[in-house]
Amino acid sequence: MPTAFIVDFRVELPSGGYLHLQSPDEVDLWEKALKRYRDDYVLAKHNDLVNLGALLQQQIILFRCQTAINGMEAEIDKDGLPTGSYRRVDLDGTDLAAYQKALTAAAVEMARLERSLGIDKATREQGGAHTVDNYIKTLKRAAHARGIHITDTVLEYQRIWKELSWRIRMLYHADSQDRAYHHVTPKSLLDWLLSEVERMEGKEKEWAKTTGKLYVGKL
Repeated sequence: MPTAFIVDFRVELPSGGYLHLQSPDEVDLWEKALKRYRDDYVLAKHNDLVNLGALLQQQIILFRCQTAINGMEAEIDKDGLPTGSYRRVDLDGTDLAAYQKALTAAAVEMARLERSLGIDKATREQGGAHTVDNYIKTLKRAAHARGIHITDTVLEYQRIWKELSWRIRMLYHADSQDRAYHHVTPKSLLDWLLSEVERMEGKEKEWAKTTGKLYVGKL
């Protein structure tokens, strides 16, 4: 008995998994729209990818409504599977109103999802962080801020190392009078070193809470 030939109009969801569409036109629309979103925006977090999948599905609903309003619908075979072709249908007023209502609802949901993703027109005009251009600018600013912080930290550690070096040399090589004058003893050296370590750790935490925190969630 011959095996039935099944046309696969399957597409991959941005967050993983697959979705079965009804025609090559829908597959083409899905893949082109997905590519444009990936080219134009930086969407990497899982919840953003889930919302992107929902946004693409609303585009498919919008496309189906527009196709139906024009008097066409996806053709299915005797097994209820899409053939990839369309057939002309006659719509009455009730059907037309239902498709127009669904079209409007899909457009509203698309706008909501775009706002949720931060890729709507208002967010873009405010310089949202999701566009590739703004992502790169944010990345450069974060790298610059981090670079300055690292440079300052290295200079501080160099200063501490130089001061530690002369204290150690004095502890081992200076006479008791010089050590007493500079207050250099094993305990005073360790106390000073501990205070410097705590001070540097405090500066690191403060930077993370202020400047570093500005870029959390943007990259």
